[in-house]
Order: sequence, then C-alpha cells, then structure tokens
Amino acid sequence: MESQLTKYEKARVIGLRALHISKGAKSSITGMTDPYLMAKRELEQGICPIIIRRHYPDGEYRDVSLRKLSSNNKNGLLYHQFRKRGKQ
Repeated sequence: MESQLTKYEKARVIGLRALHISKGAKSSITGMTDPYLMAKRELEQGICPIIIRRHYPDGEYRDVSLRKLSSNNKNGLLYHQFRKRGKQ
C-alpha cells in the first residue's frame, strides 16, 4: 500500500490544502472559488504542493511528495527520502 494514499492521508491533505487556499495561498486551479474543490482537483491532477511524512514502527520514515509525478506510478507519488529517525 506504499504506492497509494490511504483514505486518511487523502482527507488530511485535502483539508490542509483547502485551509491553505482559503487563507490566501495561490492555487494553479482557475475557474473555481470553493477551496475544498480546488484542493481536491490539485490532488487529482498531481500538482498538490504537500509532502507527507510516513513514520514506520522501526523508527524509519519516508517523505512522499504529492507534487512530482512518477511515470511508473499511476497515483503520481514519488518517494524521495527514506531515513532513520534522528539521522539526517
């Protein structure tokens, strides 16, 4: 399930991005005024500028960029970091 957003992550990303848009953050979606629908469309198009950090039980974490598209992943997720907690 690492190549997909969970329903909880999706809900949090849409809610967080909608809050950003409602507070004045710029969005590349035009022709809409509802921040929720704009955030949802950004996520669907793979242009949402948010990075999710997933923590694992062994202390490692992985950052998932929602903005960059990966050609071999139909959900448009790109894993770009995999680290132990506390090590940079």
